[in-house]
Amino acid sequence: MMKINLNLQSNYSLNSKGTVEEVLKEFNTFDIISIADHNSVKSCYELSNNSSLKYINGLEADATIEGFTFDYLCYGFDLNEVDYWVSKTFMTISERQKKIFDKLIELCKKENIILDMSMEYNPQNEYAHDAILRMLPNNFKEKYQLIDSGNFYRKGTMDKNFPLYIDMSFLWPSLTELIDVIHKSGGLVFLAHPKNYKYDYKNVLNLNKNIVDGIEISNNPQSSEEVEELYNYAIENNLKITYGTNYNGIKHLKKEAMYIKPKHEKALLSWVNNYIN
Repeated sequence: MMKINLNLQSNYSLNSKGTVEEVLKEFNTFDIISIADHNSVKSCYELSNNSSLKYINGLEADATIEGFTFDYLCYGFDLNEVDYWVSKTFMTISERQKKIFDKLIELCKKENIILDMSMEYNPQNEYAHDAILRMLPNNFKEKYQLIDSGNFYRKGTMDKNFPLYIDMSFLWPSLTELIDVIHKSGGLVFLAHPKNYKYDYKNVLNLNKNIVDGIEISNNPQSSEEVEELYNYAIENNLKITYGTNYNGIKHLKKEAMYIKPKHEKALLSWVNNYIN
């Protein structure tokens, strides 16, 4: 079995602290990698200049469909074409986090939620949802079971019944636009971690299946049964597969995607071999 991880992040993603050089050092024994940073392709330029490893151009983009926000792994695109669109669409990390922060502040005021703003927010170092979560009163967090920023993010941006729901189309592109850009630049689009969303994963899959090129079948943490279920779904619906660990050098310590079998590797390599740099 080959060592493959197509979902890594560098410090071009706000939730990761490792430089591209550090990521390469950590994965120097791998056969194929992809650094798919959140709404940024800057790591791809560093890979093109420095990597002795086989790699695929990667991007993990936020996009909306029917009022829902999902993460999409994009691979194999023309770097210059997509970089221009990404820079224009997603702005800088701090710019987009400041916009989300301001929107959440506006909604909190509308709902008469008193925030503890004694600690200043710096959008260069912190996600907007992390900041608002620490500012929210404990009774609000307990009422809605807001245990971490990921949980809050999904409720804050995806649950239309939640007091702080945001229609993220004010910031993110539509899935249709994302796919059009990536396809025109020669790449593919995959729904990332279908099991990690707030909604029933079958509904998430069915919403995306006739639009995306494929789905991610393994993304820690997942069980062997879940990986097999997602693989079977992909095969039944003529979708490609990808897998990785969402490794960011902080909390995702596993390097290799879990529960991968030879048949999964074969399905992955059926398209990956056409996009390796």
